[in-house]
Amino acid sequence: ATMRTLNKDEQLAFQQLLKEKQKQGIKRLRAAIYARKSSADEKETSLSTQVALCTEFIKSYDFLELSATYQEDDCSGMFMDKRIQLQALLEKATKREIDVIVVVRIDRISRSAADSFLIFNQLNLCGCSLIAGDDISSKDTPVGEFMRGIMICQNQYQARVTASRVMQSEIHNVQTGYSAGGQAPYGLKVVGKQ
Repeated sequence: ATMRTLNKDEQLAFQQLLKEKQKQGIKRLRAAIYARKSSADEKETSLSTQVALCTEFIKSYDFLELSATYQEDDCSGMFMDKRIQLQALLEKATKREIDVIVVVRIDRISRSAADSFLIFNQLNLCGCSLIAGDDISSKDTPVGEFMRGIMICQNQYQARVTASRVMQSEIHNVQTGYSAGGQAPYGLKVVGKQ
């Protein structure tokens, strides 16, 4: 995984925002990192790698300053109810204590299209920007907004397809008598994975 480079227009917009923040006594834009990993995908970038990439990205721009890091391990992007760290991050953004959120990929925020659109709307209302390593769209143009919407819907589709495949595999194991792993139920034992 790699982080993209901000284009000149984005850098200019952040520098203009910084000038406004400096009037409030803020020296650099306060950036927070959010990293999430679910247990379903073992190939997914580790939390430490996500944080390292985002930290390196923040350090490469003199108008950004790392103010907080939020991490969630073994946490699905499809549901918001157990995402304590994301909720804490969004609360800080709503209180205008964070100016920029940096993630490796846009799907780290959410794999639910409905939740993603609500979160992005909330961030826009409180003036907090989101920088995702894989998001080359500009939220300030109709085409950019459309492209971000496509990415969000694609992330939800991919999560649902993966969940469906896992469920089909589990159903097949039950139908063929294969163990799901772990300790066998009371009174039974696993023989040859069955």
